[in-house]
Amino acid sequence: MEETPTMEEETSKCGPGTILKDGACVLDERCGPGTHFEDGVCVLDEKAPETEGVGLGGSNTSQLIIPIIIGFGIAFIVMIILWLIGRAGRSRPSAASSL
Repeated sequence: MEETPTMEEETSKCGPGTILKDGACVLDERCGPGTHFEDGVCVLDEKAPETEGVGLGGSNTSQLIIPIIIGFGIAFIVMIILWLIGRAGRSRPSAASSL
């Protein structure tokens, strides 16, 4: 009675840095982002990958300044509306003051 090996047993036969391909362990040539496979090792790419997010250089400056300007604009509009409501309340005589 011969048992057939399961897929987990076959993949566990390969050591670190290798994968099972066509029944044999071969060097894993997959590298992460920003790297490439060269001479049997993963090497950093010459050009650094662009990072996402807000930075202070180049075109990323507008990504920081535009939201700040929009925020101050909204705050200014809310301040004007509240000022107008307060002014309208003071100019109208209240019923309690006429008694």
